Amino acid sequence: MYASLQTVVALVLLMALSGATWANNPKAARYYEDALKRFEVKDMPGAVIQLKNAIQQDRTMLAAQVLLGKALLVEGDPIGAEVAFDEALNQGVDRGEVILFLGQAYLMQGKFDTLVSKLSTTGLSGGLRRDVLLLRAKAYAEQGSLVQAEGALDEAKSIDPRSAIVRAAQGGLMLRQGRLADAARFSEEAWGLGPDEVSVIELKASILHLKGDAKGALAAYDRLVALYPRNLDARVARVGLLLDLGRQADAATEVDEILRISPNEPRGNYLQAVLSSRKGDEVKARASLKKVADLLGPVPASVLAANKQMMLLLPLAHHGLGNLEKSEVYLVNYLRRYPGEIGAAKLLASIYLQRGQSAKVMSLLEPYKARYASDPRLLSLLAAAYMTERRYAQASALLEESLKLSGDMPDIRADLGLSLLGDGRSDAGMEQLQQAFAKDPTQTRAGIALATLLLRKGQADKAKGVAESLAKARPDDVVVLNLLGGIKGASGDLVGAEQAYQRVLQLEPGHRAAMLNMVRTEISLGKSASARSRLTSMLQAAPNNTDPMIELAELEMSLGNEVEAIRWLEKARSYPSGAVRAGLQLIDIFLKQRSFDKALAVAKDVQLKDGGSLGSLGALARVQLAMGAKQEARKTLGDMARLANFDPDAQVSIAGLQRAAGNDQGARYSLEKALNGAPGNVPAQVMLIEIEIAQREFEKAESKIKALSQQSGNSVVAARLTGDLQLARGQYVAAASTYRALLGKKGADGVVLQYFRASELAGGRQQGIRGLEEWVKSHPNDLLVARVLGDAYLGGGDLAGARRVYERLLKVKSDDAHLLNNQAQVLLRQGDKAALGFAEKAYQLSGRDPAVIDTLGTVLVSQGQYERGLGLLRDARLRDPENREIRYHLAVALMKSGRLAEAKEELAHALKGGANFEGVAEAKKLFAELGR
Repeated sequence: MYASLQTVVALVLLMALSGATWANNPKAARYYEDALKRFEVKDMPGAVIQLKNAIQQDRTMLAAQVLLGKALLVEGDPIGAEVAFDEALNQGVDRGEVILFLGQAYLMQGKFDTLVSKLSTTGLSGGLRRDVLLLRAKAYAEQGSLVQAEGALDEAKSIDPRSAIVRAAQGGLMLRQGRLADAARFSEEAWGLGPDEVSVIELKASILHLKGDAKGALAAYDRLVALYPRNLDARVARVGLLLDLGRQADAATEVDEILRISPNEPRGNYLQAVLSSRKGDEVKARASLKKVADLLGPVPASVLAANKQMMLLLPLAHHGLGNLEKSEVYLVNYLRRYPGEIGAAKLLASIYLQRGQSAKVMSLLEPYKARYASDPRLLSLLAAAYMTERRYAQASALLEESLKLSGDMPDIRADLGLSLLGDGRSDAGMEQLQQAFAKDPTQTRAGIALATLLLRKGQADKAKGVAESLAKARPDDVVVLNLLGGIKGASGDLVGAEQAYQRVLQLEPGHRAAMLNMVRTEISLGKSASARSRLTSMLQAAPNNTDPMIELAELEMSLGNEVEAIRWLEKARSYPSGAVRAGLQLIDIFLKQRSFDKALAVAKDVQLKDGGSLGSLGALARVQLAMGAKQEARKTLGDMARLANFDPDAQVSIAGLQRAAGNDQGARYSLEKALNGAPGNVPAQVMLIEIEIAQREFEKAESKIKALSQQSGNSVVAARLTGDLQLARGQYVAAASTYRALLGKKGADGVVLQYFRASELAGGRQQGIRGLEEWVKSHPNDLLVARVLGDAYLGGGDLAGARRVYERLLKVKSDDAHLLNNQAQVLLRQGDKAALGFAEKAYQLSGRDPAVIDTLGTVLVSQGQYERGLGLLRDARLRDPENREIRYHLAVALMKSGRLAEAKEELAHALKGGANFEGVAEAKKLFAELGR
């Protein structure tokens, strides 16, 4: 597809991307197509392998990254899925394509903060927005932020008032708060809206179970299993209910079915162990427990933490196997994640008691005593701990006892010394440190603390002696050597300090503290050239001086090295001094790359760090506009207008952004404030007139134009506005005449474009084109008008004229992706195989632009390179799923590749709702053929 003038202007305004990626290759495409088939038949392991093969061949294959994320999610690998989806987003996938899957990956990992911060509803459609709000509500609930969760669900309900799953989620939130009656009310509402929804049935079953109606709950789960036989959550819940009802044989049958569906289901294997133990088959029970441990052991802690059942199964399995150390670690982590779980706390206390860790037993169980005063197991565990534990009021007293018990170990004495220092008893603390260091000169903690303390007390020689002794014992310890250099420098031994720092830098060249200390020492020694050289090296190695870093980023950008520029800016903004300036520049780059989520994250961070200045708010508004989040942008711009007060320049800029957000009323407000502050401000007057014209308030606009024309020096702009008014009134001939009279006058730049538009609307397209031709002839350096002329030729089917203009422009701007793309379109339509070269170069320059990707894919398909072309067209479709023309081109490629069903599906999307795009007639014809 070719890029119109409107597209060009949008690209300039929103700083569309110009980065390059590499094209797909046929081998990668074959791997992908095989993976897609495997995915469709639920062969996830095979799909993952083939997708990784595809990505190994072509790391920029966007469709493969997306499908890999989905397959890994099904496989139970949320970390890998997150990586795949993040890579897809980095490469430019439309976030609506992956946002729900990415949210599931976050939930499975327990990354609730990440989900809330990254999964915003900005710019999403209604249904997708509702589903994201459900994910956010889940994350808030898991965080314990129940008010926020309730708010998210209320918002979801306002979007889809008849959603059963939203009602079920609201009911689940009520259950979490112990509000059973409210939960039941939501359950009834949900059941009336969608009785076959999984979450609706689960909610009903949970409520019945809590009410003591085990049979009713079992019936609900029976219904769920009948509807969704592979729903393992429902089957596991059924086992628990069957055991509660004493139906052990039925429970065993259900466990067998769980393991048939998923042999590696940890809950199924643990339940198998429970049933085997009840039957007295300890061999089988241990085998099942071992399998649970083997299955869950490799799972990342973050993933386990997101699943309460799984997280508890692992320590239970290890405890049953006698692996107390592992069980302890997992129980501690479990209680951190789910505090207050008395069952897990008692199991952990029993492990502590077996090890004689009675203090841990008391610390763990005493908080539970009041709440569970009638729990005999808890009380017996505490009693055993009280009988054997000697309690100490303070840490130093505990350490003194530990020291007696340990046989005067130096590390414990060092801890005691540090404890005494912390308690304010410096003399006693120093004595303990001296004794510890005398007994063991390799004691780093004791030596460093002692030397530092001596230096602070003005005893530099003693401090130097301790540091040298420690360095002799630990000659390659950079911390010790850096300390030695500092003490020598403080005592006047600059040469010795230099030698110490040199040794540190030999061992660890990037040691920042030592490098800074070396620079200071060299300056003191008069070695300024060497110091300057080191400072340059420090800049290259990411120092905390943000100004040089930002300047380096500017340099890299001028060389076209965006990756390196981003690296410098990210480093600079990691420091407070560079957070705002570097962040604002980083936003511009991300907008250019169409990496909107990244730009939004940086914009919010900058706003937070600089307290919401006009600069940071303006950057946030630009990002929101780029994302299509006009409502959010309006709010941001409203804040800016209040902050700018009567600053005319600021208010005019804000008004321009408000217009881009479709908020002419907000723009009026800003312009009125600007004119209150500066009544003669011409830009404010002009924009206000433009708004009145757009709002069809023609009489007001005409009156203001007349007043403006009477102001000195404003005749040209007033005449241009008169043309705009005539154009809006439908007086196309008059408007064209007005614009024509302005051509060539000072201050009338760009009027020729309005003349072309008016002429076209008046039925004189050729007259307008002649105006463009005359202008280009007399203004050969006006590349924008020349570009519009080329686009006009292309849009009108004058391929020879378009080709001629683009060829001339490309001699001046050979790296302009828009020109290269449109020239490729011209050559494609002329049947010239040279189209491929232009399309390839455009892709190298702007490989994330859906229009550019679409052109290259279409050219490849036209030249018989179906595999690579199909891969690129899939990529373009993922980046711009609402573009009907791209979906039509993809359908053609799919048809030629033999994927007729998928081709028909894409055509259906392209043609729905009476779509109108270039090639729509051919698309309808193809759709009809596929439907036969």
